[in-house]
Amino acid sequence: MNARNALIAVALAFGGWEAIDVVDTGVPAAVFSVLFLAAAVWLARRSSRLAALLVALLCSVEASQAHTWKDAGQTAKDTAMVLGSAGILAALAFVAPRIHVKGATR
Repeated sequence: MNARNALIAVALAFGGWEAIDVVDTGVPAAVFSVLFLAAAVWLARRSSRLAALLVALLCSVEASQAHTWKDAGQTAKDTAMVLGSAGILAALAFVAPRIHVKGATR
């Protein structure tokens, strides 16, 4: 599995998880679900660096805020932190080879 496919998988996993959580959390979960799913589709269709950065940003919010969830179990919090960290790493692995530094030699 390459970085792009891993990032799409993480975005789809979080998008689905947030969609299921809309009943308990409300509007914030709906917004995050739409953003994750839209970024996954955008990344799958265009291989966009901007979409990868959006997923990384959303994953960083999920990973950093999971410990503050009041009604979530410890397993859900740990899963969100691990999956969010994996999403950040996959986004970095996807974006890093595509960065072109001006004046750099190959």
